[in-house]
Amino acid sequence: MNRNSKNKSLSKKDLLRASEILDKGDSYFQNGEYQNAIAQYYTAIKIYEKSQEYIETVAGLYNDIGLAEEKLGNYQNSIENYKKSLDRYLQVLDPDDELTGGVYNNLGWAYGRLGDTTKALEYNNKALDIFLK
Repeated sequence: MNRNSKNKSLSKKDLLRASEILDKGDSYFQNGEYQNAIAQYYTAIKIYEKSQEYIETVAGLYNDIGLAEEKLGNYQNSIENYKKSLDRYLQVLDPDDELTGGVYNNLGWAYGRLGDTTKALEYNNKALDIFLK
């Protein structure tokens, strides 16, 4: 039996644990404890990544990590996580889905904060194109 297979489903125990960790991360985020939120989100990702069924959930978690990193002023880290989010969303969603548009928008804001106006405009325009469809 291949224990590293990403095609297996998660057990109810794993799903409950991941959900609890995710809720804890969200609570930390809402209370401004961004480092703690990031740690919880990474822990949840480790569980959800065991199954291909949760690619969209993992994508959302990477986006949330990007938001937390941005709140901490870690714009390069936020960009890296937004790109991980986008890569995963594009595996399971239409490229013009509003969720991908949201990540493009986040990338634009992060690049803008780094002073890279060219990339900021590129990503913000991609987001705008999606939201105007």
